[in-house]
Amino acid sequence: MWKLNLLFLSALIITSLLIRHEVRRYKDARLSGAVNDYERRRFTRRIFGALVLCIVLAMTYFGYTNIGAFLGYPWFFALYWLTSIILALSLIILAVLDAREVFKYTIRNYMDEGGEEERLERFLSAEKAEGKEPLVKTE
Repeated sequence: MWKLNLLFLSALIITSLLIRHEVRRYKDARLSGAVNDYERRRFTRRIFGALVLCIVLAMTYFGYTNIGAFLGYPWFFALYWLTSIILALSLIILAVLDAREVFKYTIRNYMDEGGEEERLERFLSAEKAEGKEPLVKTE
């Protein structure tokens, strides 16, 4: 049982450190001027994800440590663990959406900086001139 307690405590410490990091990052962005929509949405997604993670951790911990509370109550058992699984799946979906948004933002910034869009267009037009099939289809 002490291993489970130690695992739960370490998971909560790591989650609280992640929340602290995001709060500091957002606070620093606010102190340096107006916060753009991307930073605000990212902060909201990550804090919401951290809160859902804390709920899933707590439900899992209390579900394992108080297994006797479910004896004689099969519907409560099913509802409790189904809720926990749904929250965990929603956390995975939220993480994938967050990674997708970060990737899109990074690519958009990369294309905006340093004339990358023009270089890409020149590269694609050079491939067309050589008669090669372009790697990227353009409209």
